[in-house]
Amino acid sequence: MARSGAATSRGLSLFGYPVRLTGPFGAAAWRALAGPRAEREPSAQPLLQVRFERNVPPAGPGMLDGVGFRIDFENREIICAQPRKAGAQARDDWARAALTAITLFAQQHGPAAAAGNAAGGQVPLYLHASAVATKRGALVFCGHSTYGKSTISTKLLRGLALIEFDVVTVLVSPGNRRARAVPPRVLFMERYLRRGFGAAAGARPRPWALPLRGLFWLRKAPYCGLAALPAAQAALGMLEPILGLDAARAGQHRLSLLRALLEAVPCRELSFPKDAPAVRHFLRAEGLL
Repeated sequence: MARSGAATSRGLSLFGYPVRLTGPFGAAAWRALAGPRAEREPSAQPLLQVRFERNVPPAGPGMLDGVGFRIDFENREIICAQPRKAGAQARDDWARAALTAITLFAQQHGPAAAAGNAAGGQVPLYLHASAVATKRGALVFCGHSTYGKSTISTKLLRGLALIEFDVVTVLVSPGNRRARAVPPRVLFMERYLRRGFGAAAGARPRPWALPLRGLFWLRKAPYCGLAALPAAQAALGMLEPILGLDAARAGQHRLSLLRALLEAVPCRELSFPKDAPAVRHFLRAEGLL
């Protein structure tokens, strides 16, 4: 067993993607970060190297700075700040940072850079959106700031399990139609962390990737309604933010993922008022709740 402070290297399956974690945090800290029930893939070729350091060095050429982490696109490495305390918050922080890095790799280098793995060949795509879980799957609400993403997911649909209220990760099958056998799924981060990282023994596992039941572009109105939205218009609204080093290339790759998403689940414009019962009744009548 590695002593505290000794360098360690452990394989881990993070959201179905093989990841290699290294750093001088010792076996005890590893268990606290990853948990005894974490999915391990020690023999898989890692998609990403995650290295922990006391201080994250500034980004250089071919790198991108994040909050508490740095991404090195060329070497497929993310450097995270070593947590002072290896608890649940530290675990959640680096898991989210690693997921961000995987989505940015796919956007910067193309979907093939993150496909063909244990995640069923799906690639993570982030959307500026909120999402809730229903018995039928996940409902994702897109829109720019002030469009009502948080309002509809945390107030009007209060009581439904909140997946995310600002940034939603959708797992998309890129490539031709034949390669898109697995429909889009929405990542439920909280459930995944509970399931794969220290879930109670004997606990009934809950799905951490829900089928995408509905995709909507929000519009505030005095009434409820659904309208078809052209794929080009929906993709244009979802194109931002483009995060990466080469905006032109990242934009092209992001558009290819958006195209695969919108071909599988068309986006519709959802008009909604501030009346929670009316919104619930309308979505239930549409077979979405």
